[in-house]
Amino acid sequence: MNKEQYLKARIEDINTNLRRLYLPPKYRKNQIHALMMCRLDLEREKAYKQAENDNVFY
Repeated sequence: MNKEQYLKARIEDINTNLRRLYLPPKYRKNQIHALMMCRLDLEREKAYKQAENDNVFY
């Protein structure tokens, strides 16, 4: 498993989790979407660091 494959799998997990979240009323949609994107970036970064710590990349 290389870096790219690992991140793709991890991002897919995160996206699935985000889809399970409550879908807000229209007026809140953009705000929530922005928060989700921030969250996604944080998760991605965290996953990347964790993977490097675990030495997943070989």
